[in-house]
Amino acid sequence: MPVIQPKFIAIDSSLLGQWAADTCSKDIVRQKQAALMRDELFVANWIPVLYWHHFEELVRHANEEVAESRVKFLLTLPLVAWVSRADCRTEIIGSVVDLHATEIKIFLSLDQCNTSTNEFIQSTRADLLRFAKPSEITMLAMWRELRPYLMDMGIKQQEIASICHTTEDTYANVPLSALNNNTAMSWELAKQFYSEEVSSISNELVRRGDKRLSNPDDLAAWFCDMVFSNVAAISGIHRPPAEAFVEHFGFSIGDFHGAITLGEFREVVRRRKQLEVSVAQLGLRIEDVWPKLRDRLMPSEEIISQIRKSRKNAARSSGSDLNDDYHATLIPYLDAVVVNKRTHENLRQAKRKNPELSLLLKPVLKASCYHLIPSILRNNKNFA
Repeated sequence: MPVIQPKFIAIDSSLLGQWAADTCSKDIVRQKQAALMRDELFVANWIPVLYWHHFEELVRHANEEVAESRVKFLLTLPLVAWVSRADCRTEIIGSVVDLHATEIKIFLSLDQCNTSTNEFIQSTRADLLRFAKPSEITMLAMWRELRPYLMDMGIKQQEIASICHTTEDTYANVPLSALNNNTAMSWELAKQFYSEEVSSISNELVRRGDKRLSNPDDLAAWFCDMVFSNVAAISGIHRPPAEAFVEHFGFSIGDFHGAITLGEFREVVRRRKQLEVSVAQLGLRIEDVWPKLRDRLMPSEEIISQIRKSRKNAARSSGSDLNDDYHATLIPYLDAVVVNKRTHENLRQAKRKNPELSLLLKPVLKASCYHLIPSILRNNKNFA
């Protein structure tokens, strides 16, 4: 007799919120619709997967009663799967940091010369998920204590997404070596340049940033303070500016080829900082593993990179953009992933521009309502 294997599906937070609302509704019709969704999903051996970023969005709803009802909904599910923590803390749902860490662990353990992309994905999947009754996730009982932190995190995500979307790559294609050609900037000129940058970014935040930003001027000033502090840190060092600049970020000028641009250098710095967090989850030092990771993007990194390139043309950013990106990183490792309309379009554009991404971006679902998901799964041969 064949063993029935569970199939894992991650559902966009907004649809989970709809499902929770109907489950907890006083309307009998809505209750029945929610119950039918649950029954159809589990009868077909589909198990919902929870990411830290799902929990985060569900719990930080402005109405605390709605947040409570959403947690109660999760606890009514017969089974759930969740992303494991890389540091082996079983009571907490893992985040994109843990997914990165799992990818890195598998990458370092495999013979890269003789391992296919599919083998890498299957090995990572086997190490990524746990599943059991939702009551075993003890952090669900801590939602009320975590909620203030998650609300603050939501504000920070609005700011980060807005800055990423509105700052232009004016100097991205300028060679790093061009720093050595610049003459010292006078203090008065630096103040004028700083003031112009703050004003320009603030205007862009109003025009293209998250509509919920409370103070674009303060955010623009904070960002410019950070950027100009990096410039100030090397201004008194009596060495070639390019050399001093890369050393300020923990690198050596010898680590880079002569034609590297400022934009490319920025991406290397950003990536290393991000990976450092995930590597620490494994009890490793970034200095020891960076040479192996530097020239190889993990699947999750590739997906986020492609989505963000496609999103550049969007009229406005949203704080939820970040969690939408993280949700999409599950695509290579699950049997189905339901994303929102915007993310689905970004993925479609990414695959059109780079057909090789089809190896990572297996068919992805979009659904206008949660209760349509079972029929979409039945009618799509890729999810049968």
